Amino acid sequence: MAHGTDVWGAMSLDRALAAGFSASMAADSKFLAEIAIRRHAEAFMNVSSLVDVGGGDGSMARAIVKAFPHIKCLVLDLPHVVRGIPADGFVEYVAGDMMDFVPPANVVLLKIYEAQLFLDLCMMTVTTGKEREEKEWHMIFLKAGFTQYKILPILGIKSLIEVYP
Repeated sequence: MAHGTDVWGAMSLDRALAAGFSASMAADSKFLAEIAIRRHAEAFMNVSSLVDVGGGDGSMARAIVKAFPHIKCLVLDLPHVVRGIPADGFVEYVAGDMMDFVPPANVVLLKIYEAQLFLDLCMMTVTTGKEREEKEWHMIFLKAGFTQYKILPILGIKSLIEVYP
């Protein structure tokens, strides 16, 4: 924690820093969404609602709703992130902190960006990130009350993880 705040606090104070970070995350989200949809469309077929936690500008949610118009998509992100994003009629934006509240939906989408490129190493350092093995994910899912899960590879080390009650 430098300058009396963490990386998220710094971005809430510096619009240029936040804009650069958001643009890079949006590009990555759109890219991954297109691959996930192409390779694992079946994962979205029976979904009626989805909340993209930390979804930024909604790039991933928009790609999903474009491919699956029957899905109601919400993006939950910090107030300074979603402030000023124009409504597009496809994705609803909710300002908030996932540690306080996650809107209800069939699917909660959490993107994992661990261990990719230099930015990820920095993020893991400044946000106390951690890489997990499948057995660790299994224990987390069980402790959270889920009974089943699937890990579907998307690209390299990135995967789509489905958990079920």
